[in-house]
Amino acid sequence: IDGDNYERMTNEISKRKGNGYRIDLKKFCCLLADGRTPYDFTCFLSLPPNPLATHNEEERALIIETRSRKFGYIKPLRLSGVRVVAVDRERLYDPKADRAYTSGYSDVLLWDHALKRLEFFDTLVLVSGDGDFVYLLEILSEKFNKRVEVCGTVEYMSGELQNAAQNFWDLWLLSDEVRLDLKPEGEIATVHV
Repeated sequence: IDGDNYERMTNEISKRKGNGYRIDLKKFCCLLADGRTPYDFTCFLSLPPNPLATHNEEERALIIETRSRKFGYIKPLRLSGVRVVAVDRERLYDPKADRAYTSGYSDVLLWDHALKRLEFFDTLVLVSGDGDFVYLLEILSEKFNKRVEVCGTVEYMSGELQNAAQNFWDLWLLSDEVRLDLKPEGEIATVHV
């Protein structure tokens, strides 16, 4: 799972569905497994830079707020059995453009995770819409004869990524099927995998 992309997609679905809509990650993972025995569900997520790395109080407050939101996003993933790999974005400077920017390495870690576990899976289901993964899907499919599938929403899906996959799961169309059911008293209903 490309955590940054997944977060954007699920936030958009929640905004459109309204009424406190949330995805039940266990249902979601079971659906994507599609009857197959999953090797693992791992989410790679970039966090804002360490707040201590800046001297600007306003920027530090924004970083702390964003990190707090991200950590709130990580907890349900972990409670659902998803392994989370979170990395701090680093502050870099581009002298040609004379500007500072941040860069995370979560996409690189996702690539590394997939390529180091080739012997353990036949099908990779990538939850992302990021076109940076096209080459990964092509390598897995063409060189290692792996089935590759992607899950995302059309609004956040690279056309090239969708074309590189053998199957596309439209998260928007699946959203009612993977909705988190709440018990009347507001407790989360459990789903056994």
